[in-house]
Amino acid sequence: MKLNLALLAAILGSMVSSVQAQPQFSFLKDFAGWSVVKTPDGVITVYREERPASKIVLLPESATPVKTEAELHSLLDAIKSQVAGKYAQCAPIKSKTMRPNGMGYEVQDRETAPKCYLFISASKQQRLFANLRLDDGAFGQQSLPAQRSAGAFLQLAIARIQGEAFLKGDEDNRDLAQFISAIPEENIPTQMIAGEASIKTTNIGSLAIPGADVIHSTTASRRLVPFFANKKGNACSDWDPGYFTAETLAATDQKSRWRVHAAMSEKAYIPCKAFQWRQNTAGVGMEVNMGDGWTPLEAAMGFKALGLVKAFAKGEQLNVQFGDLKRLSKVVSGEADIRSLKSTDVLFRPDGRFWIGNLDTPTHPLGVYGVYGRYHVDGHIVVLDIANGPVLISFGGKTVKGGEIDQLYLAGWAFGN
Repeated sequence: MKLNLALLAAILGSMVSSVQAQPQFSFLKDFAGWSVVKTPDGVITVYREERPASKIVLLPESATPVKTEAELHSLLDAIKSQVAGKYAQCAPIKSKTMRPNGMGYEVQDRETAPKCYLFISASKQQRLFANLRLDDGAFGQQSLPAQRSAGAFLQLAIARIQGEAFLKGDEDNRDLAQFISAIPEENIPTQMIAGEASIKTTNIGSLAIPGADVIHSTTASRRLVPFFANKKGNACSDWDPGYFTAETLAATDQKSRWRVHAAMSEKAYIPCKAFQWRQNTAGVGMEVNMGDGWTPLEAAMGFKALGLVKAFAKGEQLNVQFGDLKRLSKVVSGEADIRSLKSTDVLFRPDGRFWIGNLDTPTHPLGVYGVYGRYHVDGHIVVLDIANGPVLISFGGKTVKGGEIDQLYLAGWAFGN
């Protein structure tokens, strides 16, 4: 059977294209925290900032339908060979046979914990497409990150078969509560404790200027620590409980990752260590075990405990403003750009809208500057639907004084006057 080279080129042209243009960035519509980049050659890569080596690659759909069974099988082998030659972890699939799976055809580098999984199917118009899942091998197949990645992969395959949109648009009608309902129960904190520490920081602005002096300083930093019903916890609270667990976060968190605290120009490394917790033997205070024995909470975290923070009511309508009211008012009215906000500026309105000058997020550990959108809170979980950005899920809480919120905790940040 003669191979249809025109059709193959339409599917795989992305692999050899030399077109020079700017990539397009977006986010998945129904999955929080997933970024999307589409290159000029039509290849779409779906990934998370926390695990860039694990990704889903969507190869372009063919320009013309596949008409015969013989043509289909010739193209299946050709696509498999191209993928095996382009991605190192996919090299083993070149000698493996593609098999039908009820939705299309599949092949993987190995049966257990595959690092390369190729799926090929056709749209309603019988145009062939290929989806590829690449895994860094950090977690087993039963881990939450692996299950979430597999779930996203499956939904993207179904969307392409049915011709459904899967990229995030500007719609405001999504029920943000659905993102919380998908979080495993063991990842919902039963309590969160705030702490404050004096930490050594490095001025990140000076690091961006070649030859500039690196300025070290000490600053006060507040942060939250989540505690779960299964007696587990993690030293960090700026992560997505819909994707990670306390243990998997600790396993993937790299020493090169810096976390923002106190001000957007400062950074300090806070190891995201997992731990077990218990009340101390006297019944007062808490002890944690990070693998080297039970230690009082304050000593283990290196901070002074400020006490428990309150959980949000389900769907609570927040009425919170910190920072410069005049500056916030100009941004909200459209008189000033969102990027004019400072790191201390934050506004949450009862109508479900928010504006934040700077936010340390689960997917962007150095922070995102000038964001607004919609929010939903429930217990110690916060969902932020960022306009022109991703849906983010993380932890949060509040302290109340005089009937009003005087400290608002979101992900890795503490806001207050």
